Amino acid sequence: MPKIISVKITWKIKAPKTIHDILILVISGLTQYVSIFSKPTVDVNTLKGIKADLDDKYSKRTNGEVGKKDYADALKKADEALRKNAKYVNEIANGDETVILKSGYTPTKDTAQQATTVPAQAGVPDAKATLGGFLTLNCDEIVGATSYTYLIFFGAPFAVPITDDFITVPAESTIKLLIVGGGKRSITIKGLSAGQQVHVQVLGHNSVGYGPIGAAFPVFTI
Repeated sequence: MPKIISVKITWKIKAPKTIHDILILVISGLTQYVSIFSKPTVDVNTLKGIKADLDDKYSKRTNGEVGKKDYADALKKADEALRKNAKYVNEIANGDETVILKSGYTPTKDTAQQATTVPAQAGVPDAKATLGGFLTLNCDEIVGATSYTYLIFFGAPFAVPITDDFITVPAESTIKLLIVGGGKRSITIKGLSAGQQVHVQVLGHNSVGYGPIGAAFPVFTI
């Protein structure tokens, strides 16, 4: 079933350049097509003021904690204004991709992209132990994966069968296994006892299922 096209939220407060660039595009779009967008929630003059303030606070962001906070506040204000006008544009566009493009925003796609195969073969993950029983895990991107599952063996790794999208632990196994699934590429495990050798493997997952498991990486907890 086709999805209704709407404004795609492509910016984040942690990516200020993106917010700056989209502000410019939206100000231009709302100005050029004022006949379409006659009463935006945040008007063009206010948007220009928000952009000017953001530029000013950016230039002063290294002036201690005050400068840092002022810049963070300016980013938050810009983010809120963009989101308010995105809602307004969605109401005006009513799913019309062309109208959204004219506003300066980016439209979403009208169909959801579904995976057709399981993710590609996983590589060897990276595992770093830090004092206090912390273990930080990271891996390269796995093609086709929408989430990542880590297998942490408290001892030598063993074969883990995957059937019908389920990971099965053999009943005869005497090695403890911690499975952390549905997560991101980088995660941190805490509360591990010091002095244990563990082996870490990773595999990707998507709507079709799990991909092949990568080779194990050994590390000692501290």
